[in-house]
Amino acid sequence: MKKVLIAEDELIIAKVYSRILSKEGYQVKNVASGTDAQILFEEFKPDIAVLDIQLKGHITGIDVARHIRKTSNIPLVFTTGNSSLNTEKDIIDITNKHLLNKPVDYNIFLQLIKSL
Repeated sequence: MKKVLIAEDELIIAKVYSRILSKEGYQVKNVASGTDAQILFEEFKPDIAVLDIQLKGHITGIDVARHIRKTSNIPLVFTTGNSSLNTEKDIIDITNKHLLNKPVDYNIFLQLIKSL
């Protein structure tokens, strides 16, 4: 069973992601802040991380990704409601990543996760 870390500060979206993935047999853990995401990454050891770019607190999803990359090359799925060229530039140096713009099509989200 693959483990998925979801860092999403919008509770409803986090619950939908969790429900979709849990139904497919994934083990899922959610957090809303970048700090909690970094801690949970170390404890949970996920196979995939879904990271909203804007999280609660001062640590962003991009910061979390850079923290993850210090020790792991797991697939990262970024989500954002503020897609721009700047967002793409900010994550260009991060390897093994995907970017989904909000509102996320949940079918595409699930297909992407299954492909990783």
